[in-house]
Amino acid sequence: MSLRIIRSSVGTGDVAAPKALTQGTQREDGWGSRIAKLIPAEALGLYGAGSAVAGGKALGLWILAAACLVLSGVLRYRATQDPATGSPQWSAVIIAVISFTLWVVALEPPAGPIELGENAYLAAIFALIWGAAVPAFYKGDPAS
Repeated sequence: MSLRIIRSSVGTGDVAAPKALTQGTQREDGWGSRIAKLIPAEALGLYGAGSAVAGGKALGLWILAAACLVLSGVLRYRATQDPATGSPQWSAVIIAVISFTLWVVALEPPAGPIELGENAYLAAIFALIWGAAVPAFYKGDPAS
């Protein structure tokens, strides 16, 4: 499965174009598809499992976070490459890396490596808003 975000070359937004205009073209990714493709589930799953193994040890969590960040970037680079040109969707790669970073910052110890104090909930709120809002604004490249 490709994680490349597809924007329709016909019409604007999430409004469906008439069937005659879209025959033979790729279907545009809707908001739900974009959110699924932009959130790095592979890194979140690995970090979630690995943080249990790290047992709340800060060094282990930092190493795990760095490995997941690199993994997220590399996998998104490869999974968003255009089959024709080999060019990745850099915006989607960057969004996935930022999404993972925000998620890790939003976690508090013992699962997360960063202690934010009494206002730590703000990081979680920001991460939730980011995850919901970015797919509404980033719609990918036009379908070719």
